[in-house]
Amino acid sequence: MRLRRCAIAGVSIVGLVAWGLAAPSGADRSPRAVPNPLTLYPRRPGAKYLDIEVAPGQSARVPILGMLGSVDPSLASSLTLKSWRVVQRRETPVGLVPADRAVYEAGSVAEGFAPWISDRGQRVLQVVVGTDNDRVQVACAATAASDGAVALPLDPPERFNPDAINKSMDSALAANATPSPIRPGIDRVYFPIGLRTGRFYIACMPDVGIGQFYSTVRAVWGIDV
Repeated sequence: MRLRRCAIAGVSIVGLVAWGLAAPSGADRSPRAVPNPLTLYPRRPGAKYLDIEVAPGQSARVPILGMLGSVDPSLASSLTLKSWRVVQRRETPVGLVPADRAVYEAGSVAEGFAPWISDRGQRVLQVVVGTDNDRVQVACAATAASDGAVALPLDPPERFNPDAINKSMDSALAANATPSPIRPGIDRVYFPIGLRTGRFYIACMPDVGIGQFYSTVRAVWGIDV
């Protein structure tokens, strides 16, 4: 009888301790409690601390850093995932080439240690990203939720060409000398994804296209393909 009572008492104590550890704190019981982003990010492959996660159709205000690393609020850009669909390679604009991995890694758009999705597939994920400034392009990467593999876009061959960058700088300087109204812009980004389906995370940052400004912050949207 004594052993049985001790066993029952032991179970009761363990159960109470387990319940006490599992019980939410007073702050967590509030329906208005804001979830800690650091507890959510580990669930997404390729997550970065500064990422801004928003739902498709919602906008994220992403800052652009200057050459000395300073943030200029006037250079921040609002990015919005407008739509997405899967198309065939033949439906993409003529002349696009696989992105330069080194450029995207150096710009913190994608990580070099992640597995890569082949750029030779015929199925292409077309993503339409809107900006609040038609002078700003976007640099994007798509990450598969299943294994963290990264797809880089098909780019125009002149996008990161030094001569083209110099011309862009001249155009930017001319635009600053003769300011014109800033209008919303649209960027269409094409990711070869092969036969993959399921959830992808689209991460984009502003790219003014002159090789002088970049961002360490990405807007991220989760979509199902």
